[in-house]
Amino acid sequence: EKMQALLPAIEKAMPPLLVARMRSHSSEYYREIVERRDRLVKDVDDFVASAVVLYDQMNRGGPAGNAVVMH
Repeated sequence: EKMQALLPAIEKAMPPLLVARMRSHSSEYYREIVERRDRLVKDVDDFVASAVVLYDQMNRGGPAGNAVVMH
């Protein structure tokens, strides 16, 4: 609450472009973009991890691999 009370004075002392940037970063639109980016990064990480597992299984004779066992 104290910080909110100081915000108008802080913004008045800041350059206008910095104030505009600060306000845009706290907007709902910006937060939505950041959330979407975070979800996309997680989805890509999950995809790459599953591709690595599949590659390992295929090339190292895992459960889905094509290894030939000789006795």
